Amino acid sequence: MHCNNHIVIEAHATTDDMYASIDLSIDKVLQQMRKHKTKLLKSHRPRKYVPTEINMPVYRADFHTVSEDEEHVKPREIHTEKTVIRPLSLDEAILEMSINDKPFLVFFNTETEIINVVHRRPDGDFAVIIPTTK
Repeated sequence: MHCNNHIVIEAHATTDDMYASIDLSIDKVLQQMRKHKTKLLKSHRPRKYVPTEINMPVYRADFHTVSEDEEHVKPREIHTEKTVIRPLSLDEAILEMSINDKPFLVFFNTETEIINVVHRRPDGDFAVIIPTTK
C-alpha cells in the first residue's frame, strides 16, 4: 500500500564543504516533510471521533507460573504505556509511518469508522490490521 498523494520536495544548499551542503539539504528536506505532514494532519475534515487515550500493557517475553498448584502460565507485565488514538485516513496513517521509525500505529480510520493498526513489515512495506467479526 502506498499513499496516493504525491509531493515533490526539493532542497538546495551551497557551502565550501560538500558534506556540509548535503547535511544542510537533508535538514531542509526534513523540515519540509514535517511541515507537509502537519498540514495534512491538521486538514479540515469532520471530527466525528475525538482522539482517545488507551492503556497498552507491555509484557516481558518470558513467562512465569501463576502458582505452584496450577500449570497455567501468563506473561509478566512490565509496565503500561498510554497512547492516543487519533482519527486519520489510511493514507494519512501510512504517511505518518513512512516519516517516523515506529513499528506500528493504532488509529481511528475516518473512512471506515473503526480502529485499525498499521504496522511495518520485515520487508519494509506497510500492512493494515482491520478488526472483523468474521
